[in-house]
Parts: sequence; C-alpha cells; structure tokens
Amino acid sequence: MEGGYEIIKVISSLFFFSFSFSQWLETTIFVEKNPYQLCYNQRDHKVYCTNFSSNSISIIDGRTNEVIATIPTGFYPSSLCYNLIGNKIYCLHGPNGRVNSILVIDGATNRVIADIPKDEGVGSLLYNPANNKVYCANSVSGSITVIDGSSDSVIKTIGVGRWANTLCYNSQNNKIYCANWDDTTVSVIDGIGDSLIATVRVGNSPYALVYNPINNRVYCGNWDETTVSVISGETNSVIATIEVGYWPQTLCYNDRNNKIYVAVMPMNYLAVIDGNTDSIIATIPVGRWPWALIYNPINNKIYCANSGSDDITVIDGATNQVLMTLTPGRRTPTAFTLNPIENRIYVANYWNSPNEPPESTISVIRDVAAIEKDYLKPISYFGFIFPNPAKPEYLHFPPQVNQVKIYSPTGKLIKEGKGRRESDFSINGLKSGVYILKVKTADKEFTQKLIIR
Repeated sequence: MEGGYEIIKVISSLFFFSFSFSQWLETTIFVEKNPYQLCYNQRDHKVYCTNFSSNSISIIDGRTNEVIATIPTGFYPSSLCYNLIGNKIYCLHGPNGRVNSILVIDGATNRVIADIPKDEGVGSLLYNPANNKVYCANSVSGSITVIDGSSDSVIKTIGVGRWANTLCYNSQNNKIYCANWDDTTVSVIDGIGDSLIATVRVGNSPYALVYNPINNRVYCGNWDETTVSVISGETNSVIATIEVGYWPQTLCYNDRNNKIYVAVMPMNYLAVIDGNTDSIIATIPVGRWPWALIYNPINNKIYCANSGSDDITVIDGATNQVLMTLTPGRRTPTAFTLNPIENRIYVANYWNSPNEPPESTISVIRDVAAIEKDYLKPISYFGFIFPNPAKPEYLHFPPQVNQVKIYSPTGKLIKEGKGRRESDFSINGLKSGVYILKVKTADKEFTQKLIIR
C-alpha cells in the first residue's frame, strides 16, 4: 500500500439543526441543461454530473457543493463510472450524436486524458475493481467493450444480446451481467478472461439489475412484464421468478436487512423482496412514476425519485415505512449518488415544467442526525492511537475495543475483527479510498470515516 492514511476528524464548529426529521433539502446546485447521471469520486471528494443537452460534465466540490469545473464532451453525455485505482471518471458520449466514445477524466486535475472509441450504442458503464477494467454495454451493436483501467485502451469486444443495456457486477465470482433488452436474456461474462460463459433466459425486456452479495444472487427486472428473475451467481440459472407488478423500472439492494427494492412505475409503489426467501414482504406507496432508487448504508434509508410527481420518498430500511416526502420543485428527479463523507444524497433533476423558467439543477439532501450527531464522533475522544505513515498496515485501538468493522461507502462489509492482536488491526491490502469504520466496546459504538491514501 502506498502512502499513509488519515482519519477525518470533526470540525468543532458544527451547526446543528432542529427538524422533525433529519432529512432535509440542504441546497440546490445550478448546472447546465438536463442533468442526467451522477457519480462520486471518493478519493478527491467530488460529484460528477452529465448534462445531456449541453454536451458537458459539471464537477461539484463535495465539501462546498459548488461547481468547480465544467468539461465539454461530445454529444449526449450519459452514463458515468469511477475507477478508484486510477482515480479516473469515464463518461459515455457520442461524437456527431452516434454515442460511440468514452471520455476519460483525471480525478485530480479535472482534465480529459483520453477519448476511447467503442461500438455504437447507448448503455451503461461498470467498473471491475478486481481486475481494474471498465465495461461498456453497446445497445446498437449488441456488444460489451472491455477497457483496461491502467492504459485506457480497448482490450476486447464481447458479443452479447440484442440491445445490450444494463450491467452489474458479482464481486464473489468476478462476473459481469448484461441485460439484453431486445432478446429476453442476461449475458454472463467472466471477469478474468472476459469471455461469455452463459446466456440466461429471463422475462420480456430485461432492464434493471442488482446484485445480492449475501446470497450471491442477481435480480433482473423484466420491464415489459410483471416479474423479477432471480439468477444464481454460482450456476448462472434462474432459481425464482417473483411477481412484482407491471414495469419494474429499477432495483436497489439493502445489505443490512437483505432486501431488494423494486420501483414499479405505473403502480406507484416499491415492491420489497426478502433476500432470503425471494418473496414479496411489503409494498410501499410512493409518488407517481418512481424512476430511480438509491440505498444509503450509513442511515439505512432508501430514496426513491418519483419523476411523475417531482418528489423524493424517503423510506426506513428496517421497517419499510415512509419517513417523509421531499419536494425540490417541478424538476423531475431521475438519478442519485451518495457522498458518504457528509452523508449527502445528490439528485439530478432532469427536466422542468415548460411553464417554468429554464433551470437545470441538482438537489442536495442532507441527513443531519446521522452525520452531525452519530457519524462524526471525534475519534480522539475514544483514545485511538495510530501508527505513523511509515507503517500504514495497522490501526491501533485501546484495550476496551471488542469489535471493529470496516465497510465500503456502499455498505459492503470489507473486514471485521476484535480490533487487536495485542491491540493491532491489520488493514494491509485495502485499496486507497473512503471507508466507514465502526468500533464497539461493551457499552458504546462509534462510527467514523476512514480514508486510506
């Protein structure tokens, strides 16, 4: 591991707010026309937004919520993904409107460092951290472009199904899944050899995918019918088909409670699937035309963007209860990303009412209680002792610590232990980036951000 590490400490002059709920709309960020997709750079603490109709990317400082740069792209910038190892951002766009190129941006300098040609077609981008590769689904050609994350060069093009669209990653078996909208299949790619290893028959118009790491299953929403197909990560076969309602639009996963949430668009509800039994355990009413979902592992809440009612439903992950509805204005929320350091949710508002002045914005939702009250306890209070940067492979804890857990920003448990072997806890092998550190004694639990550099 290169360099040292540091623990972010609390600034003593925090302001606390009194609200009936901790969720609140902190600010509105003005960007260029039709913000479409978002992603977060955990190393440099930035948020990126593609502006679909302005052919640009807005870069936002995650601390101040200010736009610090705007980068011109080719036509119709859409999907984004982040390469943690190389600190790069990849953006799908199209010179002359053909959507056949991927722009590469340096996360530190905000400069374009490459423009990678690919097969034609819109689709999604996916990063494979195990092999430092980027995958791009190409709808028109029915293929996946594989890019080396170090050299930013195309190393392979894999033929999959008609109208290749959504991708997801199986971290346990190092597999990539591609939903092929036009031929009722999901293609399975081996992440080491980048070869097609299976074609799984699912329902009509497979569109949304999400991975369940606890049970090693992939869930596929079949948009043109009423079902979600459950695919075994081991056997690459459908092991269950779940009736959820017409037009399952998007999925997200709660690994604290092992639940899958399905936005069922015309029904205006979320179907909640138990990840152990693969059965519906609840339906949660939300706004009109639920479009996008995000799970926040820091506060165990689900956020649902309702494009028809221009609002956001906040749901408790443990109880499945609606906590509140936030209304940023007539702005059609369509995409999310999470800033785990300040516990902010960023919402891309794609479109305004024709009767309103032209505005293109990002709404910022802040969970005040989780950050200021619970998640920014000064670690110095707990008496931690850290090694100097010359020996970054260990964290040191006082004797009263009996449990330590390190989570990724998305809530995946990375490492756990008692916190000491004679008071030492190894972090050797963890990549640079932001993590969530949870420390427990017999009577107290503290959570803090851990930045490994």
